[in-house]
Amino acid sequence: MNPKRLNRRAVRLGSLIGCGLLLAACGSGDGDEVGTPGESEPTTQTAEQASGPATSEQEREGETDETVVLDVWEQVNAEAAVWRDEMLPVWVTDCETGDLYACDFLWFAAPRDSTPLEVGMTCGGLNEPKQGGTCVPKDDQPVTEGDHPLMDQFTGDCRDGDLLSCRKLRTLSSGTSAYYVYAEECISELRAENGPCSVEMKESIFD
Repeated sequence: MNPKRLNRRAVRLGSLIGCGLLLAACGSGDGDEVGTPGESEPTTQTAEQASGPATSEQEREGETDETVVLDVWEQVNAEAAVWRDEMLPVWVTDCETGDLYACDFLWFAAPRDSTPLEVGMTCGGLNEPKQGGTCVPKDDQPVTEGDHPLMDQFTGDCRDGDLLSCRKLRTLSSGTSAYYVYAEECISELRAENGPCSVEMKESIFD
């Protein structure tokens, strides 16, 4: 066989083998580069998405009962203020027509430097304004259960767990009365979410 022809065949064969190896290498590289990032990226996103709700749940669980109780007490105070403003004109009228209990309610509940307070301090115009005194005679002042129907109503509702009634009872009571002490004790129990005030507590205070 002609030596020149053999050389040409060897060159062609070498070229074909080289190209085949090159294509195989290029094809293998493309498959690895495309596949790997495509699989890892969704995994990272899923982990981030899963971590978001967990953090929010932890924040919600971090809300304390104290915050909730505080919100309830603030609402009670707001409702008590509305009730007081509605009752002041009623007590003024009753006081000016001779109801000394209404005069004392004004003394306890009316804002400072207000006309209702002045009416209460003068016992409906019967006396000169006085500081630190009440209109109902000492022996007739409502200090314990059975002394005044309105105070007894608030006492009963307070005992049943009505925090607003406890607040009203405390507002209208003398600080040295059993009504006031009972209102204070019940408010503490209810704000601590220990349930309605016990019968034993009521009996020990109003005994």
